[in-house]
Amino acid sequence: MKGGIASAVLAIRALEKSNVMPAHDVRLELVIGEETTGVGTRLVLENDSRAPAAVVVLEPSGCRIVPISTGLQFFSITVSGRAAHTSAPWRGVDAFEKLLTVRATLMKLAQERSEKYSHELFADVPTGLPFAIGQVSAGDYPASIPAIATMSGRIGLAPGEDPQDMRAMIIDAVQSLQNDDPWFIDHPP
Repeated sequence: MKGGIASAVLAIRALEKSNVMPAHDVRLELVIGEETTGVGTRLVLENDSRAPAAVVVLEPSGCRIVPISTGLQFFSITVSGRAAHTSAPWRGVDAFEKLLTVRATLMKLAQERSEKYSHELFADVPTGLPFAIGQVSAGDYPASIPAIATMSGRIGLAPGEDPQDMRAMIIDAVQSLQNDDPWFIDHPP
């Protein structure tokens, strides 16, 4: 990102030195939260009466102009199990094992969505709607079956897709696990 910012500063400086008057105001906006929520961009757009005529996003793109962007929805899911000493693991319910079932279900959802979405500008990547789990945590002691397991990740949104719809899809996918595993009926993720 620092290279993109430096490029923008140099481009604006070159524009100023050229004495060319652009048809629109040119400004550089640096925002917070661009990797996690987009809150900075939303704040700029909501609190600035000067709506931009065009925007250049300074993300790396293989030196190509990419006039479309997918979004993302972050999520965290916690699964409960029942702790047991590792000398008698059958007395417990492994929350991590249950979490892997949730992960597999979300991977299936992501794969189905990926197969349905295509755009020529994303033809050189495996999917325009990436799915990834970035954090996993399970248990609190090495000699115990974990009673709690959590994962956090992200799933891609198609351009214009409502994040609320994606949240609903995630919830539905997770709730569908109750059909195959009675544990999830009384212990929903």
